[in-house]
Amino acid sequence: MLSVLDGGSKAKLHLFLVHDDTLSGILSALRAAPEHHHWPDYRSSLIFEIWSAVKNGVRRKYVRVVYDGRPLMTDLDLAGDKQRPWCHFGGKDGELCALKKFRAYLQAHSVDKWNEACKV
Repeated sequence: MLSVLDGGSKAKLHLFLVHDDTLSGILSALRAAPEHHHWPDYRSSLIFEIWSAVKNGVRRKYVRVVYDGRPLMTDLDLAGDKQRPWCHFGGKDGELCALKKFRAYLQAHSVDKWNEACKV
């Protein structure tokens, strides 16, 4: 996902197919709220959209995540501010997650050296 966000491809649409256990792992990694993090149903979908908007004369990019037709709700921040989720994806108040913040979150929770991380 990071390679797509970092411009690794010029395609306007990327489609990835995964099994339910992988989808569950992605929901967990995004810290989906308990009401959104159950075992994925057959034919579940998780859609990541990149939006662009001009705010105060500056073009900014945002991420919207839709899980089975509804904006994904994330759990309250476990480490920092207990009253706010780490990012909004268009749910409760219609807020979107800044692409910069989303990318930083992915980088902070990604593995750089797979060969070392996967040694048995």
